Amino acid sequence: MAADIEEDEEETFSTLEDVASWVAENDGVGSLLAWEVRAAYGADRLGTHVRANITKKLRGLGVAHYPVAFPDRGNVRVRLYRVDSGVGRIVDAVLSPGDAEDDILREASGGSAETILMRIRELVCD
Repeated sequence: MAADIEEDEEETFSTLEDVASWVAENDGVGSLLAWEVRAAYGADRLGTHVRANITKKLRGLGVAHYPVAFPDRGNVRVRLYRVDSGVGRIVDAVLSPGDAEDDILREASGGSAETILMRIRELVCD
């Protein structure tokens, strides 16, 4: 899954189940271009309903994505992650501010709260 994948190349995945299996095989996290996920879903375009249904079907397979709103352009990278994985816990903690989530981030980083906040700002704001 190189960064220079083009839409006219052969799709890697036949179904979203294949995508979910690939995510699981890659320690619960991986990034794909939106068109790859769309093709695995079996659609030609990333319309509103297709994007919503991709999100719903992936969730049913235990996979979430970031950005939270599935992109409407095929050349945008999407981070896919197993909701029940360690990475999933961290991503969800970053996206859902709160005391319990802060504790998860502190535990995951092994660092101080200031360092964690700096890393989160780099990830989310840049």
